Amino acid sequence: YRRRRRHQHHQGGKVRYYPGMVREVIDEQELADESIGHTVKINDGAAFKAKMVAMSTGHNRDVLSYEDGVPPLWQTAYGIEFNMPDHPWDNNKALFMDLSQSEGDDRGEVNGGNEDLHRVPSFLYVLPSKDKVFVEETCLISKVQVPFDELKRRLYQRLEQRLNITVKPEDIIEEEASWIPLGGPLPKVPQPVLGFGAAAGLVHPASGYSIVNSLSKAGPVADAIVEGLQSGDQEHRADNAWGVLWSAEQRRKMAFYQFGAEMISKMPLPLLQDFMRTFYELPAPLWKGFLSHKLSSPMMVPFALAMFVQGSKDLRHALISELASKEGVRMLEAALAPVFADEDQRQDSNDGGGVAV
Repeated sequence: YRRRRRHQHHQGGKVRYYPGMVREVIDEQELADESIGHTVKINDGAAFKAKMVAMSTGHNRDVLSYEDGVPPLWQTAYGIEFNMPDHPWDNNKALFMDLSQSEGDDRGEVNGGNEDLHRVPSFLYVLPSKDKVFVEETCLISKVQVPFDELKRRLYQRLEQRLNITVKPEDIIEEEASWIPLGGPLPKVPQPVLGFGAAAGLVHPASGYSIVNSLSKAGPVADAIVEGLQSGDQEHRADNAWGVLWSAEQRRKMAFYQFGAEMISKMPLPLLQDFMRTFYELPAPLWKGFLSHKLSSPMMVPFALAMFVQGSKDLRHALISELASKEGVRMLEAALAPVFADEDQRQDSNDGGGVAV
């Protein structure tokens, strides 16, 4: 894990940033002498013309067109960074997922829409450093947005009751609260305006990871944009880039991840703990590949079989039940239906093994 200095993110470099929010992107009649295809209008009235527009607007879906589908799931988190000399954690180790919470605490949100309602599980994430520490209470996947106040209550209760740590207001350096839509409908491909990052649906629906996956695709997508601009085909400039982002292989993988996310969202705490124990006992290339978007679709079969064989009776039942659900059907449909006719000629250079970051 690395911490990004977001306040310095827009400083330096060759990229120019214009402050404002995109109001609309207008497809225009191509001008023979300039070959301009789009006008981007900003909320302050400014307008920019471009041969190609790439929307990296996060989860804002006002500009791009998306397929019909199920609504997204949610990951919500609340955390604080605070000063604490001689804290109990190793400065060189991050605590990733501590699910050892109190099951007797029946307050808080429940996972609506399921046959048996249950308290939405959450876990502790810790990133320690010298004389200070960042702690965060995170709901991994849920059908509801767990309120930040509820996650804050859980975090302080965990610190005080389980870890005997009391955080004074004057010791808090920074407070963080976030919610991330997971999964949901994918962009229609191809379309004239290109999407990237969360706007293009690149968030992992079973983990919330997206930055490393997006960065790994930046080079191939940039090359595809250049090819599209040089092709002379003004109506299909973005097609190659969309093909890199959402080839049939990428669709198969996303359907598998979405299947896993739907199953996790229905799990009560004991079953989720069982799932996580089984998951991290798998061979490292399997669980690391799953978390890092790099598990190729052929490897998903041994992954699923390993989870089934090594899992408990309750976990096997959950896997079979989810396979028979609508999400299981969608996963099988994605496995059999290529998106691009020339998929056999398109190689996905980003697949294979890998390490989660």
